[in-house]
Amino acid sequence: MNTFDNINDYYINRYGLGSNMAPGVDTLEAFKALIDAAKGKNQWLIFMLHCDYPGNDMQLISDVLDYAIAQGIEVVTPNDGVRVFGSILQSGKKESTYFNVKSNGYVDTNRYSLLERIAPKLETDAPDGNGGYGVPTTKTFNVESWSVGQGMVMEYIMAAGWEYQEFRAAGSDVSFWMRKWDGAKWNDWERMATKLPDLNYTMPAVTLSAQSTLDMTVYDATILADCGHVVTPAGGMETGILWNCWSDGNGALNIRLYNSRKTDAALAQRVWMIKRIN
Repeated sequence: MNTFDNINDYYINRYGLGSNMAPGVDTLEAFKALIDAAKGKNQWLIFMLHCDYPGNDMQLISDVLDYAIAQGIEVVTPNDGVRVFGSILQSGKKESTYFNVKSNGYVDTNRYSLLERIAPKLETDAPDGNGGYGVPTTKTFNVESWSVGQGMVMEYIMAAGWEYQEFRAAGSDVSFWMRKWDGAKWNDWERMATKLPDLNYTMPAVTLSAQSTLDMTVYDATILADCGHVVTPAGGMETGILWNCWSDGNGALNIRLYNSRKTDAALAQRVWMIKRIN
């Protein structure tokens, strides 16, 4: 059958009728089944005839066409069929390298990753696949009541063993989860690391005694005890000064400086940049 996805404008699928018929598609019942399938799935069914072939089964040809007409099948010219199912642009073969632009603007290619928006799915539905051509494909759809909530899902597909889903919660810029298809079912969702907005803290100038420590506490309501923190002094630090940090419960972060020198260190006023990873 010719479908929107599989049609090759230069090698259109067709069935021999009356002569040169395909194995198993050589009876009235077999042709009726083809016609029913084409009607039910809106496919383009083409019959190929050899007009001068002496062995044509003329009764079969007549019966098949009568059945198609009785089903209300729309009969179109090749131009009309290609206009609906064919490509505006077609280059290459799907067996190798190809680039097609379909009649609705959809790009079908194995030269680039494909992005397609599809209808919502159930949380247990298997990944869609990508036509078997090894094309990296991303499919997106909205969900309302999955176990992770309401939001948008991106499904990443390359080949068997390389199928992932990413869920982003509605109304959030930091909450997203990922899971992998194991060939039979989806593994459990895992919440991914997310970066929270950076903070800046200005430390006043201070003298730090030889081989001693100095603790500073940064207070901010967005500091969370279960986040990781990295602090970096803007413009570098004086020689021999080491530092680390840790959260002191929600809302507070301690920064500890250590002077490893055997002499006092005069530390200039500077900004400390604080990054948080959830």
